[in-house]
Amino acid sequence: MRVAIDATPLTVPTGGIRRYVVELTRALALQFPEDDYLLLSDQGGWRLPDEIAPLANVSAPLPPALGWRRKWWSLGLPWALIRENVDVFHGSDFSIPYLPLKPTVLMIHDLSPWKPGELAPGGSERIRSRTRHLAHLATMVVTPSEAIRRETSAYFGRPSSAIAVTPLAACEGMAAVSESVVAPQLEKLGIGGPYALYLGSLMKRKNVPRLIEAWRLARTQIPGLSLVVAGAAGDLDISLKTEPGLHILGPLSDNAAAGLLSGAAVFVYPSFYEGFGLPVLEAMRAGTPVITSKDPALMEVAGGAAFPVDAKSLSEISSAIVAIVNRPGLRERLQAKGRHRASCYSWQSTAVRTHAAYAEAIRRF
Repeated sequence: MRVAIDATPLTVPTGGIRRYVVELTRALALQFPEDDYLLLSDQGGWRLPDEIAPLANVSAPLPPALGWRRKWWSLGLPWALIRENVDVFHGSDFSIPYLPLKPTVLMIHDLSPWKPGELAPGGSERIRSRTRHLAHLATMVVTPSEAIRRETSAYFGRPSSAIAVTPLAACEGMAAVSESVVAPQLEKLGIGGPYALYLGSLMKRKNVPRLIEAWRLARTQIPGLSLVVAGAAGDLDISLKTEPGLHILGPLSDNAAAGLLSGAAVFVYPSFYEGFGLPVLEAMRAGTPVITSKDPALMEVAGGAAFPVDAKSLSEISSAIVAIVNRPGLRERLQAKGRHRASCYSWQSTAVRTHAAYAEAIRRF
């Protein structure tokens, strides 16, 4: 099988969708060595990430001539799929060719572009304008959770039989890190004492401002408690917030993230809406007790291994932080449950499920 994957997410240095493309491509190439995987994009100036560059069955053909790039989705990409003798195309981020000359699989990560107000990310207009059509044009649709499969089927009117669930997984680099490694990292960042951690993009729907308020309330009961907020910039500006105990960091390397996760007293992810919630699994893999909102996808992924709270309730978030920090027994139970839950997910399993969706798309085309 020759599979082409939209490599556009690889043209940015960070982000959950970039992680998805890298980890999935790596797992597919290793799990199915008889297949060829082509990373295609109309963007220039990028290269294969180090994690997948050495793999013999992964390649990145040169970008097309400028004329083809200007009409990439309508003409350039369909022609590239024919030229490269591709069997199926995987749209990794809401996009597939406008001409259905080959079988296609469309990944719908979540329906945030169609959510009201602050739940919709920037740039949603372009996605909204084309995805309803593409969701029907695609031979198969994949989603990261059952919650998003149900939502996608209901919103776009596609039968569930044409939508496959391909859950994500924490990467191997998110395993627990020893205290001897974590301590110097925390000292360098000026973080002392117990701390709560948020790791993820800084978007309004992630509910970070309310988390900061909840931390302030928790700090009245645990005076030495700090809060670390780390992640790539989004549509939320909290860069000007400075106060004792609050640490606002930018995007982190996997090693740095694993260190912060391993040292945290609790990981808090009070998001209003998610398609999967990969940071939750990453925290669990690192052995950190997790607090999440009651968003359906987060509840599905956590599988009872997290402390659930109402995302709108300041008191619930604060009380959960205090309970986990002050009650070692509760913390240890959540750590054990989280490690087990994280072990139920793997990129190898994601690859197998995704490969089955490719085969089904070829069969249906």
